[in-house]
Amino acid sequence: MKMKLYRSFAIFFIVALLLPTSGRAVQAQSVTADATPSASLPDNVPDYVPGELLVRFQKGVAPRVVDQQVQVGAAALDGLLQQYGVTAAEKIFSTAISSNTGMDRIYKLSFSPDADMLSLLSALSADRAIEFAEPNYLYYTQQTTDVPPSDRLY
Repeated sequence: MKMKLYRSFAIFFIVALLLPTSGRAVQAQSVTADATPSASLPDNVPDYVPGELLVRFQKGVAPRVVDQQVQVGAAALDGLLQQYGVTAAEKIFSTAISSNTGMDRIYKLSFSPDADMLSLLSALSADRAIEFAEPNYLYYTQQTTDVPPSDRLY
């Protein structure tokens, strides 16, 4: 009798675990079925914006544009920026919250798209006045959906 009770409890428990999972799988299938893949990009499209880098400067270092050249006040870094023809420095974040996190020190540097970006990136990363430097990456959606939004976030 006890064995039969344990067996029926085990079967009930397994069925209870499987029910919510199967419902989610059906729901996921219907969303996926309505999704249409976006057009794929050609292989020669770069994953970043040519002629742009995102750079976070150390505290106390602030770039400024003088005679269409970006300068920061450090001779070595100013020479590097001039060598690669960096002509603009645009602050990315400017809110009060960003100053607490250091995001107010992130700038988009613009230079000629023909310049050797990897060399500039390497040289900037090695400079002590720079916390990080990276390409201005592009992100693309992989698919779109025809399902109407049913969430309050939309």
